[in-house]
Amino acid sequence: MSEELSDEADDRSASPRWAGYLWLLAIVIALAVFELFNQPFLLGPTVALKFAWGDILTARWLWKRDPNRRRGRAYLCLYFSHGLWKSALVAFLLMFVFVFLAPNKKQGGVQPPNAQQELAFRLFGGAILGAILLAFMASILSGCALVHAFRTRAKMWLASTVAADRVRDRWPPQMPGENKIARNAAAMVFTFGFVLAIVVCIVAAAVAEKANADLRKGIFTVGVFGPIIALPILVLGLRDWANRKLRAASPYEGWPPGETDTDSLPIE
Repeated sequence: MSEELSDEADDRSASPRWAGYLWLLAIVIALAVFELFNQPFLLGPTVALKFAWGDILTARWLWKRDPNRRRGRAYLCLYFSHGLWKSALVAFLLMFVFVFLAPNKKQGGVQPPNAQQELAFRLFGGAILGAILLAFMASILSGCALVHAFRTRAKMWLASTVAADRVRDRWPPQMPGENKIARNAAAMVFTFGFVLAIVVCIVAAAVAEKANADLRKGIFTVGVFGPIIALPILVLGLRDWANRKLRAASPYEGWPPGETDTDSLPIE
């Protein structure tokens, strides 16, 4: 029992010495982008991408080490998308930070925005645009991962603890944790469904303008309440499907220990 606890402690502490400087490097890069391109809206997405770095490294490591090349591609897309989901969430939270940075000076009527307000609003716009783009890219990669996994009939394991195995270069991954594959699938269908719902609402509004009053009411009802009802059903349905078809019960089910890594690519 004590040996298992000591192994877990070693796994948690196993990290490169330079890992603590990644935050400093991310801030320096973000400020350099801000100064070089003079585009404040790039600051938020650049900082948010720092949160995806660990998952991107894990995705590359799994792709290199997995002897099953098709499954390796699935894990490459899956962990890459997981990192982008984190970045999208951070970019979304940064929107509120930038809103608070904008001073509200309304004394004696409406005043034109000053330089600080304009900068804060541009940062806000960049954060919200970055969150949308990162979520959309994460959704595409999640879809590719699910398709690869379904075609190979592989059970997938998505957990942050795999990073400890990557740091120690231990194959196959063994660290237990929470499998987030169903949550990743639900986030993907929610994003695509949300975009589709917006498109449906726009099309319904355009069609309703040229229709009579009774038909306009029916189009409005279907165009607005249809996506509201369908989206939760799709999210819950795909999450249940991923739990039944793709979710591995343990890391050993995600990477069977009997496989050899003779066909894996060299780690550079």
